[in-house]
Amino acid sequence: MTVREFTKLPLVLAVLIVSGVGVFYARLPVRVPIHLGLGGVPDALGSRWTLLAAPAIIVALWVLFLFLSRIEPFRAGLRRSASVYCLVVDALAAVVAVTFVSQLIAASGSYLAASRLETVAMAVLFMVVGNQLGRVKMNGILGVRVRWTLDDEVVWGKTNRLFGYLLVATGILAVFAALTSTLGELLLTAGLVASAIVAVAYSYLLHRSRHDLVKA
Repeated sequence: MTVREFTKLPLVLAVLIVSGVGVFYARLPVRVPIHLGLGGVPDALGSRWTLLAAPAIIVALWVLFLFLSRIEPFRAGLRRSASVYCLVVDALAAVVAVTFVSQLIAASGSYLAASRLETVAMAVLFMVVGNQLGRVKMNGILGVRVRWTLDDEVVWGKTNRLFGYLLVATGILAVFAALTSTLGELLLTAGLVASAIVAVAYSYLLHRSRHDLVKA
């Protein structure tokens, strides 16, 4: 994937965040929360300049995913999934940008609101990615990439479709949890792990049933 073909939205977001730091810098406290623990309680503080970590991370992600697209061994599959690939990169960059906004909110003292915003952003990321996984062709970057999925296109498609459904369900539940309690982050983590285990187990069983049938 060339630079011309690759998404530019992350770079736009990085520039906007840098501009935002310049606008709000003088109004921010000397020390700002850079990480919120469970319940929205800050567990790490940093100088105002640490807010520039967000655009740096976004640019690093952009460069990384562009580089990976060029060394991808399943290049044909990735090219057929280029729109989804770019959407995932955009969604990741958007989550980092929302994290920057949540840091500004936390700096004003609204810790719980900031924490909920971050969790909802991650939940939406799960839903966006999960909704697109069924469209992803076999590649070495996106999707459930294990021996059984990379060996069989049908297993790849069905497994990633299932994993996508599970991610969407996890995201929806996490949004409700984030808005009504402080368990959203835990639900996201537990849901991701459980979804991955179910998807990998499903891919193994599906691959085994298809290929044992062929051998028989």
